[in-house]
Amino acid sequence: HKYPAENIKLKMQNIRDQMASVEPKLLVLKLTTGFTSVLIFLGSAMQLWNGTHYQTQALICLYNLVFTLIMIVTEFSPLILEDILMNFFPFLGTVIGKAVFYIIIGTF
Repeated sequence: HKYPAENIKLKMQNIRDQMASVEPKLLVLKLTTGFTSVLIFLGSAMQLWNGTHYQTQALICLYNLVFTLIMIVTEFSPLILEDILMNFFPFLGTVIGKAVFYIIIGTF
């Protein structure tokens, strides 16, 4: 059996290893979210540029433009912009709030 101090060192090393493996996954998630947001933004902008057949279609495009910009800012912004957004949209400060927001944006 190992000494208690060695067990603690082993556990701490395991925690460090787990934390080191999370960062690349988080980066991939942020890049994927940002890339998807940019695609939605560009698609909505191009649809508005080409013209829409219905007013509701134009409204949805404007909705997507505004809220995908918010998605991009919350993923890649300096802290100043993010603090301003958190005053208006406090639910974006939680993981569940952000997930629900992304699902709602994705449905349009």
